[in-house]
Amino acid sequence: MIKAVASKIQEFRNSLLCALCIFGWLISFQSGAQSPNNKVEISPRSCLLNKKQTTCVNKLIIRWRFEQPTDFCLKDDSASILFCEVAQTEGRKTIDHQLDKTTTFIVSNVESDEEIERLIVYVVLEKAEKKRRRYRHPWSIF
Repeated sequence: MIKAVASKIQEFRNSLLCALCIFGWLISFQSGAQSPNNKVEISPRSCLLNKKQTTCVNKLIIRWRFEQPTDFCLKDDSASILFCEVAQTEGRKTIDHQLDKTTTFIVSNVESDEEIERLIVYVVLEKAEKKRRRYRHPWSIF
């Protein structure tokens, strides 16, 4: 009885291991379409918004490097195209863009509209200053 249960457990472990291997292979196959040498970066990655400001970040710098010449566009949250490049392997572009909230930029292939990279610029709201409470004695009325 115990040997039968142990063999069933071993059989289950083997099938689970096999399923995980197949899943890992599928994931690596999917990510193989996007080469690890293709790289798109944005800076600054974050900005600090204080109480007096309504927007931040005037200039965003986008750098890219691809293995093959690539036609791509950079879009923001509202899906409006900020710029496009044709047959580029590497480069750098500076754009003026005002941010009032955390924004996701998407770099996509022009022909297939496939997402190449997702870039996020975080907007951090400055917290109000903490004012130190005046120490009062427990017996004080005022």
